Amino acid sequence: MPRKGVIIIMKKTLTLLIAIVAFLLVSCKSEPSGESLPDGMLLANNEAVDYYFYYPEGWEIDRNEGMISIRYNTSEKVGLEEYASISVMSFTNKDTAQVVNKYWEENVSSIANLFEGDGDDYAIKDESEIRLDNVVSARKVYTGTLDGNTYKFAQVICIRNSIVYLITFTGTEDDYSNLIDDFDTVISNFHFK
Repeated sequence: MPRKGVIIIMKKTLTLLIAIVAFLLVSCKSEPSGESLPDGMLLANNEAVDYYFYYPEGWEIDRNEGMISIRYNTSEKVGLEEYASISVMSFTNKDTAQVVNKYWEENVSSIANLFEGDGDDYAIKDESEIRLDNVVSARKVYTGTLDGNTYKFAQVICIRNSIVYLITFTGTEDDYSNLIDDFDTVISNFHFK
C-alpha cells in the first residue's frame, strides 16, 4: 500500500478514536457520577437537559424529553385521574446579565394573566431566596384560579450560565399541603451536570 494511503487510513482511524472518546466523555458527563440512588428515591434524567434530580417513590415520570415533569395521582375515586405535578423547564435567557428577581419582575404580569379574572384571582403568598445546587435562586409561592379551580404553586427560579430554570409544583390547595415536602425533596436533590 502506498505511504499516502497508510497516512489517510491513520488519520481516519485517529479521527474515529477522537470521536469515540468525545462521545464517551459526553455520555459520562450526562449521568450522575459516583452517586448512589438515595433510599426511597428515583432518578429523573435525560440527554437533552443539563440537570438531573431525584424524586420520591409514588411519583411517576410524566414527560421526559426537552423538559422533565413528574406527577402524583391524587385521585380518591377509581376511574378519576387527578394529579399534582412538578415540572422542570429550562431555556436560554436573552439578557445574559439578568438576575432572578429582575427576571421575576419582568415576567410576573404574564404569569398573573394566565389566570381567570385577568389576574385578579392571582396572589403571591410567599417569597424567599434559596439555593438550587448551590446557585442563588428565588422561591415564589402563589395561587391562581383556572377553569373555576384554585391551584397553589411553588416555583423555584434559577439563572445559571444565561439559562433560566423554572421548577414548578402545581396542585390544589389540599395537594399542596400534602405534597409540598416532596417538592422540597426534589429541590434539595436537584443537580446540574
